[in-house]
Amino acid sequence: MMKRSEQIFRHPFVDEVMDDSRPVLRQLLSPRERPTRRSEPERYFWSVLFYVHNLRYSFKRLEHIRTYLAHIRISKQYKADGITRTSYIEYHSSNHAVILVGIFDIALILTSNVFRFGIAAKQCRSDLVMQNDWVHKRGIDRILRQLDSAVSLLREPRNLFAHRGIPQMDEFLTALDCYDALEEKGLLKKMPNRSKVELGYKEKVLGILDELSKREESAFNPTMELLTGLHPVYNSWKKFFATQEK
Repeated sequence: MMKRSEQIFRHPFVDEVMDDSRPVLRQLLSPRERPTRRSEPERYFWSVLFYVHNLRYSFKRLEHIRTYLAHIRISKQYKADGITRTSYIEYHSSNHAVILVGIFDIALILTSNVFRFGIAAKQCRSDLVMQNDWVHKRGIDRILRQLDSAVSLLREPRNLFAHRGIPQMDEFLTALDCYDALEEKGLLKKMPNRSKVELGYKEKVLGILDELSKREESAFNPTMELLTGLHPVYNSWKKFFATQEK
């Protein structure tokens, strides 16, 4: 099955934006060709491509996190630095929540840029975008609400991790961390044997991977629908720019 990030990459809207942005990319990658001022169409194409790329890259990073968690290897260097299986899992799980919640913010800015609302990224609030009449008439507000609903339950754990450094933990992972610490100290008397612990650990990781994939899927579907909904708006502005050049 094609990865979600690859499906975004192959979306017709993304194809068109990337094709339209080639002159800007060429300028950015060739410093000597950089103009002192970009044309209005070039600024528009780049403002859209920048956040289209961020959407795709966010899903790619989510996929990477599941790969990291599916192949956990705690090296001697990790152990020397105090990185345990539990801290490894909670670090990547917490980052997964941060990235997933951020997809909604990226979607808001992308929508604003496609419609050319002129809202600065830092001031791009959901009410400013979703309550706009043009957004409502296109049905984009409904799609954004679906995406918002998909990530809403993760906002609190995301904020705790991003702003207070409090990771996502549960009882099993906490117990596993304590078990590994007891083993290191040679204090495992009357504790479950290693094979039972490892079985529980593998089942826990599989459960986490399944949950993370479901979270991604709930955000992916409205993201693809958003790209489809924004495509005709983007084309309308392209036609406008074409008439201005004549």
